[in-house]
Amino acid sequence: MLQKIYSDGKVKPIRLNANYGSQEYAEKLVNGLVAMTESDGPYLVHCTEGKDRTGFVCVLLECLCGADYDEIKNDYMITYDNYYGITEESDKEKYDILVESLLDPMIQTLAGDNNANVRDVNLVENAEKYLKDGGMTDNQISQLRDKLTK
Repeated sequence: MLQKIYSDGKVKPIRLNANYGSQEYAEKLVNGLVAMTESDGPYLVHCTEGKDRTGFVCVLLECLCGADYDEIKNDYMITYDNYYGITEESDKEKYDILVESLLDPMIQTLAGDNNANVRDVNLVENAEKYLKDGGMTDNQISQLRDKLTK
């Protein structure tokens, strides 16, 4: 079954590094996301644990599709609940440290400002800019958003 998925062109391995702020990362990611626009879902995005590379991709896609900061934070932090049992209720101090040291820098990278207030940035515009900087066209961005939201 897995071989058929590959042979049918339904898998796009893009081998991302962990530096989501690099041009190489953005270009590889755009390459994979453009492939999504050429196929109907469902879509699977994964890496080893789902918090760094996959985490950034999901944050980006949620921003693109209009999710607000709290929705993105809640989704992102599910990984830490699943792997380590860390929730805002179980260990607020660790939870807040993870948000501030891992999630917030992802959003600041999208904003192009390491000091940006993550609650004040325009998430949709910043996601679009990131994708354009990685080589995605306006039409491809619209197609991707349509695929993900319809």
